[in-house]
Amino acid sequence: PPILLLKRGISGCVLGCGVIGDAFPDNFDAELTQCGYWDVSPNVHWRNVSHVLVSLDWNPQEGLATLEHLLTKIKQEPCEFAALAHPEVSKMVHVQLRLSFCEVAEVKGPINETCVKILAELLDYKLETVKFRSVQELQVEIGDFEAEANYRGTLVLVTDIPASAGKILRGPHRMVLCYGAE
Repeated sequence: PPILLLKRGISGCVLGCGVIGDAFPDNFDAELTQCGYWDVSPNVHWRNVSHVLVSLDWNPQEGLATLEHLLTKIKQEPCEFAALAHPEVSKMVHVQLRLSFCEVAEVKGPINETCVKILAELLDYKLETVKFRSVQELQVEIGDFEAEANYRGTLVLVTDIPASAGKILRGPHRMVLCYGAE
């Protein structure tokens, strides 16, 4: 489904919105779309997607210098991004939306690890990938990850979690949990 998300300018103020997906505005009531507020068209181009992702992730407590640094990364489109299919980009935005509010994103099935790598690089997170073996081993392993000064934090991608594993306790880092099919 399409997502309508806000974009921030270099001053931290909201300057517009980005639409990710291809059903907008057809999936909204005619009264809403005729208000004249919608001068954006849906796209999954790098500049739109990356601007939305940065806007979601930046916290005003980090200061405008951090926002400015993140916004400069929008100019550098990763080579791998062009190869992503629209559903993969949409899934990446959904994951970031969950991470920005809950710090944990649970995904049914696999996720394109390139999407997570792009996300981590764009947002200045150190990416750690862990293959699930057991809840206990996972807790020990993520507890050993240390914050580094060069990064804003750590993003942990946990793959191959069986559906039977149940709920994974939230750790000290942002996490993308990929559950297998039941």
